[in-house]
Amino acid sequence: MHPETSVTAIIEKYQIPDIDQYDGDCLHDKLLSYMAAERRNTPWKYLRETSKRSDYQSEWNTDMRTYLEMIFPGDEFVYDKSIPADIQRDHGATTVRRYRPDARCEKRKLIVEFDGLPHYQELHSIFNDRERDTWARDLGYKVVRIPYWLPLNVEDIDFLFGVHVPEGCPLKFGLFDNPNRDYGIGISPASFCEQGALRFAREFEQLPAVTQEMLLDDLALVTEANAYGIDALPSCISYLRYGDN
Repeated sequence: MHPETSVTAIIEKYQIPDIDQYDGDCLHDKLLSYMAAERRNTPWKYLRETSKRSDYQSEWNTDMRTYLEMIFPGDEFVYDKSIPADIQRDHGATTVRRYRPDARCEKRKLIVEFDGLPHYQELHSIFNDRERDTWARDLGYKVVRIPYWLPLNVEDIDFLFGVHVPEGCPLKFGLFDNPNRDYGIGISPASFCEQGALRFAREFEQLPAVTQEMLLDDLALVTEANAYGIDALPSCISYLRYGDN
């Protein structure tokens, strides 16, 4: 986070009306209330692979199918199904393997994966992702991984898929500062293993500048973490807060 950034500055950036009557912690509460209203009023929320999971929250989440139908209207995607052996062989696989991408479009030779929190906390998930990506790319697929913390705005969709969606996804609220989830500590980079934190840094550094700024603003609001002496950004990636990446 840039040193001069504060909750007040973030609220001013979001153009929340009548902020002069708030001070101190009330400003923080006002921002949370504003973001809650934003969540209720937009269909475009943080991605989850399916609405059928128990951790899916309609206030916070939009399922992958809804996003992909908007980004690629009319294209057929297969969800959570193994790639058939004949298709693997047609793409040059010498050994058939069981691999179930979250979403796959043969027309575009595209695989889309949603990466939840375990993909940043568990070493075996991190290494399995790398191995599977290499295998799929060797067969000619483009692999797009979407982290649970990424706000799929217009710029991010363009960056990830090369598709411009001018009217979609005006996300203006954060993920981490959620009172229902231990004030964001448990889902912020503070909870990542070291390899997960480094993965976050690599992915962060490739994102559009507008998304980087939004993510850092969001992490700055994890005030409860600071109260307990926990930095939302682990020391190995704390340099990101100053923008000198």
